[in-house]
Parts: sequence; C-alpha cells; structure tokens
Amino acid sequence: MNIKYKNLSLLGYKINHKFKTIGMFDSGIGGLTVYNELKQRFPKINIIFVADRKHMPYGNKSSRRIKSYLVKIIHYLISVKCELI
Repeated sequence: MNIKYKNLSLLGYKINHKFKTIGMFDSGIGGLTVYNELKQRFPKINIIFVADRKHMPYGNKSSRRIKSYLVKIIHYLISVKCELI
C-alpha cells in the first residue's frame, strides 16, 4: 500500500476529516499497524477493519479466487457506508 505518513495519502486520496467512515482490508500481516496509525492521526474517523484470516495466505491462491474474496469484502464495506476503501 502506498502510504505517506507526512500528509497521509492513501493511493492518491488525501485523508482528512471530511470522511466519516473508512473501510480497511488486510489479507495478511501488517494491517493493524496501518490501522493504529490512522486511528491515532484521525481519532474522529470511524475505521471498519476487515482482516481476512480465513483465506490467508493469499500467495498460493489463484487470481480468480482472490478476486472473489475481495468482491465480498468490498460489498460488505460498501454496505456499512464506507466512504473510502
């Protein structure tokens, strides 16, 4: 993930307090570190964190299977009104 801690942009999106809810997905190890950093810098933003421990590791899965996991997770994050995923 492209994270710049100085201005905290995620993949080109500047994170600021205009977002009420952000969805975050982790398919392995390290997501909690990013979650904790975001929560510390933006305590008023609700962060929905999905850790897909059921299907890890992803390295031995086909692209098709990984996409099917992602579609389900993204649909869930949209259903709970995440403004940024």
